Amino acid sequence: MRWYVLFSNTVSCIGLLANGVAIPLIGYVVVALGLAGTLLAPLSTEAAVACYQISGFVLSKSIALLELMAALPYAAIRTVSPSVVELALFYLLSWAAFHLATGRTSAADPVQMPPRRAGPHPLGTLAMQCPGICAASSSKPSGAQARTGKPRRPSSCCA
Repeated sequence: MRWYVLFSNTVSCIGLLANGVAIPLIGYVVVALGLAGTLLAPLSTEAAVACYQISGFVLSKSIALLELMAALPYAAIRTVSPSVVELALFYLLSWAAFHLATGRTSAADPVQMPPRRAGPHPLGTLAMQCPGICAASSSKPSGAQARTGKPRRPSSCCA
């Protein structure tokens, strides 16, 4: 939005309301009726034409409503163009606010990762990162499984 303001010098105040009306009407009703008309065209020309006419009617009323919304006072506000220095200061302030909000003291601080689970695993740390390997490793019977006939219980990373 900042780049839009930079080049067009306008900010829409009614954009959220207009999109809340236009997207359901055009996206669901008009497009659905157009697709229904296209699917019905080989079967019934009259049904397809009816779908197209209803779709066109809903589209024309939607456009008229959006033009009415755009004509309201203060639907859009004219702004001044920020200079390059003002844009640089804005992005610097945004970056500083983000880093203060996340609690990082410098950009070089490592991201805190949760500790890994302790304990040996027959496939090492790769199996802890790739759970699919655990399933492949449990397909071979172990010595205890061969003696008792019971399936081996999966390790903690596969649970």
